[in-house]
Amino acid sequence: MIILLLLAIMVLLVYFPAYHSSVPIQRHAWEKIRTAQRSLYQWKMENISSFDPKADPWELGFIGQEWSPLTTTLGSLPSKRTSCHPMWSFVAEKWFQRLGLGEGDRIAIFSSSSFPGMLFNVLAACERYGLEVLLIVSIGSSTWGANSPEAMWVHMEGFLVSSGFLNTRADYYTLGGEGETGGGFPEEGLAIINRVIEEKGIPMIIEADLEGMIRRKRDILAEFQPRVMVNIGGSEANLGESQEVLDITPGIILPGGSQIPRHGLIGEALRMGIPVIHILDLRGLAAMEGVPYDAAPQSGYLPLSTIISDIIGIACFFTFLSFHERWRISRNIRG
Repeated sequence: MIILLLLAIMVLLVYFPAYHSSVPIQRHAWEKIRTAQRSLYQWKMENISSFDPKADPWELGFIGQEWSPLTTTLGSLPSKRTSCHPMWSFVAEKWFQRLGLGEGDRIAIFSSSSFPGMLFNVLAACERYGLEVLLIVSIGSSTWGANSPEAMWVHMEGFLVSSGFLNTRADYYTLGGEGETGGGFPEEGLAIINRVIEEKGIPMIIEADLEGMIRRKRDILAEFQPRVMVNIGGSEANLGESQEVLDITPGIILPGGSQIPRHGLIGEALRMGIPVIHILDLRGLAAMEGVPYDAAPQSGYLPLSTIISDIIGIACFFTFLSFHERWRISRNIRG
């Protein structure tokens, strides 16, 4: 019975996420994010024929489809659902605080369309924080992102703005895909993108190759002069092609450190002295920040330090050892 009791305690520690006490949860802001997600979910149910509600059991709204002509690479559905968790918006505020941002400061966000839920969470944090945002979004998306021809980021952005859930619109778009120039898209996908560009009047950045795209983004970044740059997803111009980018730990990257890629916009920003918030590898980043992975958003959790849960786990372990000894310390020494 003692073993079963200890096991139950350990399971509860794993099953219930232990949020960091340093991340304050604002009930009103949380509810606004969840209301936006549910409203977007309902809009998709009524207007998007390709929307699969089975892939979005918690009404997150930002989940796309498995494949479409706008799909660039394979993506993880659990990671896409995790990126929608409202907790990320408060984690973003914590990052802003660590980097010393204040109201009116400038922040540049370069995002793919692969994690629209994360993009919304970060933008919501920026607006609560009162930051001036430069936003550049690439249209291409991995599976389950904003890859529906009827629900690209520009469509979702329009719904969120018109419904009062968001104020920030993208300043520019890029095609995404290989070289971030539309490479790898089928003709059908390019035709869809061109039609939406014409209908919506999307401000596009078009370059002949990857190097041109990196230079153009770098010039825009230098002109804007932000305090911080945020990268969301895996747009090729942002990551670059150097091997070092694969070894970068997600989260905050400070200039002057050892993790500076030789190629791509992240490396360019760091060499310009601009700190980078790198959002990729959602499983690892969620574990680092205490965000539940692929779990239903629930705001009823009380803030609980991970240190406390670790102490409880260790106490359970030594309690188990005290009842089930495997060795004893003896004064009789031989040999």
